[in-house]
Amino acid sequence: CLDFIKTDFDKSIDKRSINPGKQIYEKMISGMYMGEIARLAIERLRKCHLLFEGEGSYHLSTRGRFYTKYVSEIEGGDR
Repeated sequence: CLDFIKTDFDKSIDKRSINPGKQIYEKMISGMYMGEIARLAIERLRKCHLLFEGEGSYHLSTRGRFYTKYVSEIEGGDR
């Protein structure tokens, strides 16, 4: 059982998935969900005015619009 390490973001992903309560570990680490987990985290930081001076965008406020490839590009920097 992974309940002790699930974040609010993981719980949100699981709740909205086609198979809630199943494949929890995969949802926490797989590329299929990484963009949405990042989007939820960024949105929370934005709402707390810790990023972007609290200003939002369509891609950050819309479920499924922040793709895992963006996480890879951000992590990769100027390589």
